[in-house]
Amino acid sequence: MTPPVHLKIVTLVVAKLSSHTIAIDNVVATISDLLIADLPLSKTVELSPADSLALLDLVWTRSVESIPSCRWSNARLLRTKEYYYKWEFSASLVQAIRRTDLKKVHWLLDHFSDCPVDGDAVEEAAKLGYLWVLQLLKGDNSHSGIEWSPKSLDLAAAGGHWDVVRWLHKRIGTPDTRRVQYGNGTHVADYAFQENNLKELQWALAQGFTVSTTLGRTCGISGPGYPWGTVRFLIEREDDNKDLVEMAMIRAAQIGDKEFLEWLVPHHDPCKVEQVLVAAGKSGNIAALQYLLRQYADFGMPHDPFKTVYASAKEGKLDAVNWLLERYSSDPNVDIFRVSRRYVNRKGGRVRAATVMDIAASHGHLEVLKLLHHADRVQRKKRKRHERSTSSNLETCRGCTTNAMDLAASHGHLEVVKWLHAQRTEGCTVFAMNNAAANGHLQVVQWLHENRTEGCTTDAIDEAATRYCKISRCCQISSNCGIRRKPRECYESNSFVTNQIHIVQWLFTNRAEGCTDKAMDGAAANGNFELVKWLHENMNAKCTHQVMDEAARWGRLDILKWLQENRTEGCSSAAMSYAAKGGYLEILQWLYANCSISCTDQTLDEASKRGHFKVVRWIIEHGENLNMSLAMESAFRHNHLELACYLYDRLPVTSIRYGRNIDHIRDVARSNLYLI
Repeated sequence: MTPPVHLKIVTLVVAKLSSHTIAIDNVVATISDLLIADLPLSKTVELSPADSLALLDLVWTRSVESIPSCRWSNARLLRTKEYYYKWEFSASLVQAIRRTDLKKVHWLLDHFSDCPVDGDAVEEAAKLGYLWVLQLLKGDNSHSGIEWSPKSLDLAAAGGHWDVVRWLHKRIGTPDTRRVQYGNGTHVADYAFQENNLKELQWALAQGFTVSTTLGRTCGISGPGYPWGTVRFLIEREDDNKDLVEMAMIRAAQIGDKEFLEWLVPHHDPCKVEQVLVAAGKSGNIAALQYLLRQYADFGMPHDPFKTVYASAKEGKLDAVNWLLERYSSDPNVDIFRVSRRYVNRKGGRVRAATVMDIAASHGHLEVLKLLHHADRVQRKKRKRHERSTSSNLETCRGCTTNAMDLAASHGHLEVVKWLHAQRTEGCTVFAMNNAAANGHLQVVQWLHENRTEGCTTDAIDEAATRYCKISRCCQISSNCGIRRKPRECYESNSFVTNQIHIVQWLFTNRAEGCTDKAMDGAAANGNFELVKWLHENMNAKCTHQVMDEAARWGRLDILKWLQENRTEGCSSAAMSYAAKGGYLEILQWLYANCSISCTDQTLDEASKRGHFKVVRWIIEHGENLNMSLAMESAFRHNHLELACYLYDRLPVTSIRYGRNIDHIRDVARSNLYLI
């Protein structure tokens, strides 16, 4: 039977120390300090199995015994320093409550005397809703009192533990916000409001708690009470609650709740109409739009129909867009098809929808786009007649911009691209083909090449080779579709990546723009080594040492050998670290033999973190002056105890007790050694 790991470590310590001229009392002290005497009681409570008191009794007994050779330890502090004694009681009690371990709670109350129960323990019980713990502490006479923390009220309310809130309130009362730190017991009513819990909100307000409307932005309609119950109650209770009314209006408009909107309008400031109408436009609820526009018209409040139509078009709400167009088509002073200056500029290479037609095209809403196109033509005619019959100098409207086709192509909406080409004259830019290629839309790229003249740039192949999408289809709404959405080390080759070679091959055959070194580097980063080879063989593409580094990260020894034979860029020290991290021993050996790269502390540390035993052993054999202590700490922290023992056996003897790393060794080892 294999002995437990903690016994192996004891054996290693004794064997190493006994082989040197070190006094036996130092050996005993070293082992004692490492295994028992220096273990804080709170850590013992945290690590002990549920309902087990054996380790607590052992540590408590050790704290009673005198250890002459030990100058300092947590055990000695527990018996000699009152402040530490009380702190350990509090910290241990918090751990016992957190683990719902009634036996340990009783054990602590039995063994410690005249210690105050501080606010941390009360807060932990309140947060978890453990009323029984609070009642137990209240009824126990062994401690010297309880610190009733006002913050515990907030924690209990946040968890919906209203029985605990009411029980605590009898002991704490309603905190005075002028005397306590903001947030310490001052948000009880806010949590009731957010839960739509009218009963508890009424109770909290009756006790003197207040509501901060800034915390009620969700204006949630879920909860135990009638929908919007808490919102209605607060608005009726307080006349001057404009912020809450506005937030409720926006939320009700978003979900198309016409009934609640009708209730809210008499309370709403008509000056703040824009956001409410935009929210209603997004919902596509025509009844809500009709009601709101009628009410605001009665108040004589101006608004911008462009923003409402833009919101409806973005969401593809065809009926709502049609209704809004019919409403405003007869008004020559309303320019629904104007260009928004906010979105017309391209910053950092990004393209954004600047008109209502742009946004409909971007999201692939073809029927909405057709409807807007027809309305645009009608409005143009009316505006021309209006300008001839008046001295008006209104700016000529534009139905859409080049952004419409650019974004539709980028998102793969080929039918929208075809329709824009046939029906509109704005055209597109090189962004259309560049991003269609980057996002994997080969059919769109081919159609643009055959039917448009704008072409593309080197970005087309560069981005097609580089871009990574964790899903194998284009996101239908994001103009940044395909962009990296997770750390590079989490990449895994998928169909999106592997299919990009077809786009690159087509662009190479049919276009002359070529690529830069970004293409091969990016393909390697995505693990697309088939594309790396193709770029080398067919386009004489440039690259950097990153290609070889990435081959090591992906564990591709065949690619490393191929690159060594066919390229001259070489690799960096990162290649060794990547190989060690992945546990690729063959690659480490090959890099060491063929690329003149030495093993570093980082190489050893990466392998130790991941428990690659064979890799660690090889690195130690071939490296010089490596930091064993750092590697051992990493192995301990990541629970690779066998490897930690191996590294410990190779530490210099002076570092075991007298070296500067011994405290770190204790810290990282202790959490693994005391699971007994």
